[in-house]
Amino acid sequence: MLDFTLQRQNVTINQVSIGKKKLTKSIFNQIESQDCFNQNLDFIGNVIIGYVKDKDSRYLVWVFEGKLRKTNLKEYYLLSRNP
Repeated sequence: MLDFTLQRQNVTINQVSIGKKKLTKSIFNQIESQDCFNQNLDFIGNVIIGYVKDKDSRYLVWVFEGKLRKTNLKEYYLLSRNP
C-alpha cells in the first residue's frame, strides 16, 4: 500500500452537476460501478469527487480515465472490522 497523508480541507458543494443536469438518483443509478482499489489497496482513479449515502450503503464517486465511476464501500467497511 502506498504511503500518503490526509490534509484537512473545508469544501462546500452546493450541487453536483453532469453537464447542466443535476445529479439525481436516476442519473446516479446509471453511473458504472467499478472497484477503485487494486489488489494492494492503492487508489486507481484520477480524483475522488465525494461519496453518496444511499439507504444502508455509501458509494465513493470518483473519476477513472475521464469517466465517472462509483464504488460501494460496504465491503471495505467489512475489511476494517475483520482484519
